Amino acid sequence: MYLKPDSALLVNDKPFYIPPFAKEVEIHPCAVIRISRLGKNIAPKFAYRYFDGLTMGMNMVATDVLETALETHQPWMQAVSFDNSLIVGRMHDTAAESFDNWELRMDEKPVGNWTMDDLVMPMEDAISRLSSVVSIRMGDMIAVDFRTKALPAQVGTKAEGWINEEICFSNKIR
Repeated sequence: MYLKPDSALLVNDKPFYIPPFAKEVEIHPCAVIRISRLGKNIAPKFAYRYFDGLTMGMNMVATDVLETALETHQPWMQAVSFDNSLIVGRMHDTAAESFDNWELRMDEKPVGNWTMDDLVMPMEDAISRLSSVVSIRMGDMIAVDFRTKALPAQVGTKAEGWINEEICFSNKIR
């Protein structure tokens, strides 16, 4: 688990630019939840009360920078928390919808399909674990990756995230 500043959010289908300090960037498809109230030390059984929005996203990781940081025992910040490193789609109301089918398309071709069961941990556990370390506040977003192999971010590619055949985001990689 790691934190990202608000400058890491990339919204409104703006293009993602590979940062100049990275040679390799990987895409980690994820579910992103929007926190709706203040909380600390939240039990998993009460976590559903703390979020009201859900969307698909892409967590971008500078893998070459991360490898160097791990080898030299340096912080991961530059590799995982750089500006615009979390692509966030349009939010959906969690009370009004079900979220059965998640899909990532690259240049309009499906490259991955998931369900909520494919998250690395249930949303409720993510909220509980994070809130045991820091207070979560209204407007915070928590990204939970899907269990899948990361994809390379390639210049010129168009990435689209879909939930239940409805598009959440469409971003060019530059």
